[in-house]
Amino acid sequence: MNHRMMLLLFMGTVWLGCQLPVAAKSAADAVREDRQDAEAAAAVPATPSVRILKLKDIVICKNTDITLRDLLTNPTVLTAREADEVLMKTPTDQDINLSIVDIAYLLQRHPTLLSAKLRGARTICLRHLNDMRFVDQAKKQLLQYLRANAPWKEWEVDVEFTPADETLVNRVGEFKRIEVLPYDNNSMIGVVAFRISFFDDHDRLLSKVNVNPVVLRKMSAMVMKENRTIGHIVQRSDLKQIPVWIGGEKKGYITEENECIGKELAKDVPAGELLRKPDLLNPVCAQRGQVIWVTCNSGALTVKLAVQAMETGRLGDVIKVQNRSTEKEFSVELIGPKQAVHRLGT
Repeated sequence: MNHRMMLLLFMGTVWLGCQLPVAAKSAADAVREDRQDAEAAAAVPATPSVRILKLKDIVICKNTDITLRDLLTNPTVLTAREADEVLMKTPTDQDINLSIVDIAYLLQRHPTLLSAKLRGARTICLRHLNDMRFVDQAKKQLLQYLRANAPWKEWEVDVEFTPADETLVNRVGEFKRIEVLPYDNNSMIGVVAFRISFFDDHDRLLSKVNVNPVVLRKMSAMVMKENRTIGHIVQRSDLKQIPVWIGGEKKGYITEENECIGKELAKDVPAGELLRKPDLLNPVCAQRGQVIWVTCNSGALTVKLAVQAMETGRLGDVIKVQNRSTEKEFSVELIGPKQAVHRLGT
């Protein structure tokens, strides 16, 4: 394994496009190949964006085949065809562990994935489960409950059991119906706690189980149409909406266009990447030494005066300014480009 591959593994990330070594090489060969790789990379035009494939720590094997969709926590980054690519057969006798390098080898057979990054734990467990009938039945009835009760009935929702939940449901065995009671919840999407009672054909209680499935809500989230660099001020024409299931990863996806327009990018954002709140900064409204206009209100009296900014500030920031005539300093709140208000008493 060359030095670059070792470093990527240490960081928990594997480039699928890397040629994984099949034999040991001399130090001289490795240096020469590194130089050739660097020259080749410099000659290839930059791709518009890099997809990151995030692996689950534990994969519950439910069907005869394991697809790429089964392995990822973020399958929405895949096309429908890629998501259904069969990687291997499901283990039939016991759990098996695969390293992130093993999975990288499997994915290199699929050309459209070679430009992606693979990220996750060093070892992924493929957990064998003999019978998913009861889990599927419980999921179906839980979804029926959600779609009939507020606030979920107002949304397009789905639900995913955790591996621990699936084990608990499987232990109950055959049942006829369930009763669902939500409890101790601050949020209605993401991980939501339910107490589920299972009943048999004669309506006798079989078991009560506490589960913590992930409730997903389908929403429209904002992405950039094209690559944009740090410092870019987002315009309406930069944005588009794509459908995304929100809840599995609470990362603050932005769902409203007006939360983006006029904001400054805090980092480089490639085309198609979902925008998150930490990616955006309020725009700079005043530079240190710049003349800005301050509005002061006192009852029916409004006074507007030009002052000098003593600090650089963004929209909503409170900064120090100086009245150039009296040289008095006071605080103002920035409300727009070179615009501020003075709150009496501050």
